[in-house]
Amino acid sequence: MNTRELTPSDDKALIAFVHTLPRPLYWELFATMTFRRPRDLFEASAAYHRWMDRALPRVTHFWAVEKNPGSPGHHVHALWAGTEDLYRKEVWKKAFEEVGRSRIEPIRSNEDVTNYCTKYAIKDGALIDWKLNKGCDYQRFLVPAVTTT
Repeated sequence: MNTRELTPSDDKALIAFVHTLPRPLYWELFATMTFRRPRDLFEASAAYHRWMDRALPRVTHFWAVEKNPGSPGHHVHALWAGTEDLYRKEVWKKAFEEVGRSRIEPIRSNEDVTNYCTKYAIKDGALIDWKLNKGCDYQRFLVPAVTTT
């Protein structure tokens, strides 16, 4: 899987992409996962991706990885679709046991999705990725960190 850093010319495309997320799919759940062992940006994305492929292989998901605010490592914010046959409590328990601290909550509106994505997906230094449930499309983008002088 290739990773490339977003450039200023990508900004409009990324913002447009984030704003289309509520439209093409019916996102059903928000998930936030914090790993027990601190992981760097790419380790966190890979670990989340492996866990999803093993635990929830049919679920379409979009995720953003960001730095933990008060501790070392990174955590994942995600949107899930295709979860109608899942029981949130069971998935939460499995995630808690196998990954670490987790929250899995229902999505109530498209506006919630847009707000969630714009908060996490375009954060400086975030890594964003997604998988369609057919397993046919993987993309990865790194939002460059902004440095001030």
